[in-house]
Amino acid sequence: MDYELVTIIRPEDKVWKESKQRIGGNGKVISILPSPDFARLKRDEEVEGINLFDYLTNRKYDLTQSLFFNQAPVPSFSEIFMNEDFSISIIHEGEEIGIMELFPNTRRLVKNVQYHHGDGEKDFVQEYTIDGKMFSEIFYFDNRPQEIHFYNEKHIPIISYYFYEGKLNYITLNDGKTSEPLSGFNSLDLFIAEQLPKIVTPKDRVTISFLGIELAALSKTKSHNILQLVESPVDDNGDVKGNLLHILKDDIKYIQEVKMSLEYKQLLIKKGVPVSKVTTIKR
Repeated sequence: MDYELVTIIRPEDKVWKESKQRIGGNGKVISILPSPDFARLKRDEEVEGINLFDYLTNRKYDLTQSLFFNQAPVPSFSEIFMNEDFSISIIHEGEEIGIMELFPNTRRLVKNVQYHHGDGEKDFVQEYTIDGKMFSEIFYFDNRPQEIHFYNEKHIPIISYYFYEGKLNYITLNDGKTSEPLSGFNSLDLFIAEQLPKIVTPKDRVTISFLGIELAALSKTKSHNILQLVESPVDDNGDVKGNLLHILKDDIKYIQEVKMSLEYKQLLIKKGVPVSKVTTIKR
């Protein structure tokens, strides 16, 4: 199988449009970050694919279902109120305790409900999928995230983020029945890298377009991995970008091929960079 690996699908993004062309009718997209509307994006973009978080939580979507704004579950004796500016408040005993965000370009379908304390400080956020199911909850302290739990359809947290001083510093993958942690990871890069081989096999080809978390995600795969170079190979100082140089020198062995324009290849040759991994393409 040919895969295009992305963080999330961004329909208006130029790089995504190029990825979509490569997917064609035979390939698939793999999205590696949480995406509560992944099913709708796939449908609208007319691609097949897998979201890593949906795969791990065994989430299924039914696009015939939805959660309209006035049907959202809110605390007892609370009211969902649409303001004159079309923002939506959650009112309890005359006081606003939260606000509601809707998915864009939908019939007022709930994306999340953001609850806050009386002084305006963040309390927690409940995120919903495009078909109206609980996706995650984000808990705050002192306006900083403390924990995020990504649920399966039985409302059991399968993936949990833990923060320290507002920064993500630990992730657990939990049991689908007991919610007890099965394994822990010190970074998001490591978590994704450990999970991706559950989807990608040695017979697959995976293409990435960026050298960030997408690159790290492939570090433990056995597939044939390709970098489609969409940016200049050099930085503002004219130096070859670090991760690209490591790939081309074969310090990073899990990227076996780099596709780029002839212009970029000639630039690298002038700088004395190995190009044995390079395949030239028309841009």
